[in-house]
Amino acid sequence: MPVLILGLPSVRVAPDKIETVEGRNVSMTCNATGNPLPHSVTWSKAQGLLPSSRSFEDGGSLTMTNVSALDNGSYLCTATNIWGKKSSAVNLRVYSTLKFTIKPPSNITVKAHETLTLSCSASSDLLPTMAWMWNGTSSLPSGAGIDSSNNLIVSPANLTHVGNYTCNASNALSSIQTSVIVYVKYPETCAKVKANISDVSADYFIDPDGVLGDDPFPVYCNMTDKGGVGVTVVSHDSENRTHVDGFDPAGSYSLGINYNPASISQLKVLTDLSTNCQQFIKYECLDSRISSSKFAWWVSRDGEEMFYFDGASPGYDGCACGKNNSCVKASNVCNCDENSPIWRVDSGLLTNKSHLPVIQLRFGDTGSYYSWNGEFRPEEGYHTLGKLECYGIN
Repeated sequence: MPVLILGLPSVRVAPDKIETVEGRNVSMTCNATGNPLPHSVTWSKAQGLLPSSRSFEDGGSLTMTNVSALDNGSYLCTATNIWGKKSSAVNLRVYSTLKFTIKPPSNITVKAHETLTLSCSASSDLLPTMAWMWNGTSSLPSGAGIDSSNNLIVSPANLTHVGNYTCNASNALSSIQTSVIVYVKYPETCAKVKANISDVSADYFIDPDGVLGDDPFPVYCNMTDKGGVGVTVVSHDSENRTHVDGFDPAGSYSLGINYNPASISQLKVLTDLSTNCQQFIKYECLDSRISSSKFAWWVSRDGEEMFYFDGASPGYDGCACGKNNSCVKASNVCNCDENSPIWRVDSGLLTNKSHLPVIQLRFGDTGSYYSWNGEFRPEEGYHTLGKLECYGIN
């Protein structure tokens, strides 16, 4: 017959050590056996009492909710049978919650070419490790780095530094993070470039509609023209002298003007911010008319067809020579309207800034033909459209 060993219970707890942080729930399990079997299994705190409102016993298991540093200590599982009691302990260590002691703002705007410093620090009983991320990656953009105090340094700030930066703090038990959106503010016009960055004529980025609008775009800042006020010069893709030939119906020649990467909405804001804007336009013509029968026009930024040219004013269908009575033929409103086999020119500045920039050119009357007497009559032209130039501050 097998020999039955009688005696005190056997008690095993799992785990025998718990490390956690404030605010979490913890569970401990007690496995009690023996001969005879224990008639009771209870939990107690070695020093002090169990928190009655936050501790729950169930079949030998103990669960404590929302623990804090006050719960640090040893917890005893005690099993009792007729021979006596036997206990086993679980050691609980509750660390303070990992918290930020310095957080960056949710968003920040830094001026282009300046230095941005963002501070971020955290504390807990366990030494935290700090790290920065940019747009979800661990690689920071060129010109951004971390100093010995975990400050994020961006210098000099430029368009490539725009984005979401995340400060991560972690220790052996938990991690937290906080994010900041960084905007880089560029000057609205070249006048602002001159006032705040440099008075040297060169290429710069400007941002008329601000950090929440379209992206900044490159311009040339002429710091000597117009008395040195800082002229904003915007280029486009159709500045070369361009031949027009073989387009006889009015406006049948069409050329769209692109100011990429500047958007038309950005350029509208630029003209609104500026006291004056201008754009040079020139048409060289051989037997090719402009205003007579409205053969040619240009299209404003708002898509309106404009029939005034080179220095004339809105509402006047013609050229500057018609306004000041200096056309080659007195009865015409443009030199090109002479419609003769002699090269003529109409050129000047468009200055109504509410219509600028020009977004399309339209020409016609360039379909060469043979006259009634068999003479070949070439009809052609060349157009030139200058850069958009704006200056002065409204």
